[in-house]
Amino acid sequence: GGNTPTITGLAAGFYFVNVIDSNACEAATFVQVFEPPPLVFDSITFKAVSCFGGNNGTATVFVHGGMPPYTYLWNNTQTTQKALNLIVGNYSVVVTDAGGCSVSASVVVTSPDELMIGFGNVVDEKCAGDCQGQATAQVTGGVMPYSYLWSTPLPNTQPGITGLCPGSYMVTVEDANGCTADEKVTINAAVPIDIHLQAVPPACAGDNNGSLEAVVTGGETPYQIQWSAGGTGAILPNIPCGNYYMTLTDNAGCVKSDSAFLPCPEPVEILSITAEKTSCFGTPDGQITVEAQGGTGQLSYLWNDPNAQIDSVATNLPVGVYTVTVSDGNGCSATASAGITEPSALTVTLSHTDVSCFNGSDGTVTANTFGGTGPFTYTWNTPQSDQKITDLPAGTYFVTVMDANGCTTTANTNITEPATAVEVMVTQTVFACFG
Repeated sequence: GGNTPTITGLAAGFYFVNVIDSNACEAATFVQVFEPPPLVFDSITFKAVSCFGGNNGTATVFVHGGMPPYTYLWNNTQTTQKALNLIVGNYSVVVTDAGGCSVSASVVVTSPDELMIGFGNVVDEKCAGDCQGQATAQVTGGVMPYSYLWSTPLPNTQPGITGLCPGSYMVTVEDANGCTADEKVTINAAVPIDIHLQAVPPACAGDNNGSLEAVVTGGETPYQIQWSAGGTGAILPNIPCGNYYMTLTDNAGCVKSDSAFLPCPEPVEILSITAEKTSCFGTPDGQITVEAQGGTGQLSYLWNDPNAQIDSVATNLPVGVYTVTVSDGNGCSATASAGITEPSALTVTLSHTDVSCFNGSDGTVTANTFGGTGPFTYTWNTPQSDQKITDLPAGTYFVTVMDANGCTTTANTNITEPATAVEVMVTQTVFACFG
């Protein structure tokens, strides 16, 4: 009960009110106090974040009853029925009606797992240059189905790709929500097979003692080697000069070929051997010159003369036959022989005519030269220099004969004269009579 014009704190129901004025006049009536329907929570819904780490989730709360309009207060301070731009997390909301009645609710906003890319079936380059690498993208998270785009020269939209050359390749994956991720895979290059053929030529022309050795790096050991000459090892021994080919197969089946030319050494060749005879009979100044070419490296010479001379020209040789051996840096050699001769001995004889008269000067001397090498020069003990000297008085005459090589010989002779002058005796006979 109450005795004031206004009464509060009433529950819903019927109330009797009686009003009496100052004149004791009285009026009475029934008053019904109504109550609104209860504020009831219906549901709360959410839309998940479309991509991992995104903020496009939403949450919506539904109520009925109470006294509209309603006010909303989310725990992230949003004040609308629908909370927007939500990240993954727990959200609560308090809904209050016009009468101050409120209800609360909560919801968990979710998202797909992170879109992640791994790789399987990654095959590196097998043989250098074959471009046969491959890789397959393996995707987790996000929302299926997925689409793929590889950064290959020609676009590829499959999870797996083949025929890849060495290098890095990017794949971009997009899920059903339009979320994307990209990742890079690297195709490693095969170590190329490198062959270096080391050649050892035959030592001498016509020899079969050359060799080839294959020095190999890269690829995958062990190697199998096949030579065109029939060998199967890294070293091909005891071969002549010429062209050779080899094929190498490594443990991965990669094949590499190479070739080499084993040079033919030039033979040691004696072009000429020339002998110069001694200048004079019995003088050991003969000379032999040899001219040679070819071989390997510098040529050396060895003569079989007593001094074992080692130059291309052997000097101061007496009469005889001499052999030279010409050798190259590998010990390859050639020989040749030549003989040293000498001119016949230079001799001179003198013939003369004596002076015909005592104290006369009509004598002559003639030098008769044999052997040696012409032309000859004559040196007399007179001013004359011819082979024959004339107008000579009695006396001894010497001559030195020199030939073209400077060889000399001497001789002398005597010119005589009658012992005395011719005496003429005249006798006179007187005849008695004429006739």
